[in-house]
Amino acid sequence: METTSRKAEALGMCQHDLNHQLAEIQQRIKVQLPSLDKISFALYDTREHLLRSYADSSSTSLSTTHYEAPLCALPYLKQCIESRSPACLSEISSLRPSPHITALLAKGYHSSVAIPTFNGQVFRGFIFLNSHQANAFNPADIEQVKPYLQMLESRIFFEYQIVQSIIEKANTLVARSPVYQRESVSHKQRVSSYTNIIALALADRYDFDDEFVEHLTLFSQFHDLGKVKISPELLCKQRSLTADETYALRKHISYGEELVDDITKELNAADHPSAQLLREVVSCHYEFLDGSGYPRHLTRGAIPISARIVCVANIFDALTTHKPYKQACSVPYALLELEKMVSDGKLDSDCVNVLREHQHQLKAIIHRYPERDPMDGCY
Repeated sequence: METTSRKAEALGMCQHDLNHQLAEIQQRIKVQLPSLDKISFALYDTREHLLRSYADSSSTSLSTTHYEAPLCALPYLKQCIESRSPACLSEISSLRPSPHITALLAKGYHSSVAIPTFNGQVFRGFIFLNSHQANAFNPADIEQVKPYLQMLESRIFFEYQIVQSIIEKANTLVARSPVYQRESVSHKQRVSSYTNIIALALADRYDFDDEFVEHLTLFSQFHDLGKVKISPELLCKQRSLTADETYALRKHISYGEELVDDITKELNAADHPSAQLLREVVSCHYEFLDGSGYPRHLTRGAIPISARIVCVANIFDALTTHKPYKQACSVPYALLELEKMVSDGKLDSDCVNVLREHQHQLKAIIHRYPERDPMDGCY
């Protein structure tokens, strides 16, 4: 019964997403290329210089492969970028073995086409066409279906641009509050990294697709967006908060909801799945499974899995960073505190278990994004 509810929850998140759009276009292309069995898109992360799986027409069945690789380790694809032209590969097994190549071969794929995509002069990623047959594609085939490939690019860039526009507007709001920006920069990066670890580890259990993992990772940075409307004095207070101050600080949830609504309405994207995901994160990341959280005292299934993930990531970060009124906990001690909250019925055990199983990565993230010492003065 639990597995069924997880599948239903994931299906609700994945309807009308980019995966389904790729599947629809695949069916059109198959009229001219009957050997086409899969279309996927890998997004280029300019900050990390990684190529990440992002959308996949085969993911409409909620069976996905999550992967990433540094572009410098993919000379075959680097040549495509330099020439700005597609490359047909008659047999995938001829490439140097990697987890992704192994996964493709295990699923029976043998040939592929890599098509570099550019938004103006900026490289954005690759469209891949795959077939279960060897020697399935040639340059003449790719030229023949070029209008469909352009349609694919248009759909991908449209979806990508909505997400990027939301992030740009959120970052603009944060920049208008220098105090909050300084206070939150490392916190945002760590919470995003912890969120990514949890979401990837739970992907098979909850049938998260790559698009969901990518967007949740990005949007988790803005879980506290409403704090841009909180007074600097309250944000910078060096001692424990009074009851009235705690109440005032908690209003950042409703402020955040208002800001998300303003952003998504301005972009004419209020009903877009990405907008809904951001709302879930902003609205529910302080809700606890037993109803003791805020602001709506939601319980268990009423709390979206997206918010349950960010909730655990956020609390772990709070425990492992210094505050003016407390010292940071060690990673093992913080995990014990989280496990106590699981035992008390507050946190999702699946999410906490993932952190316990990835302690080496957690320590690396803390080292990579260190918190400034609060005793150095006001944020």
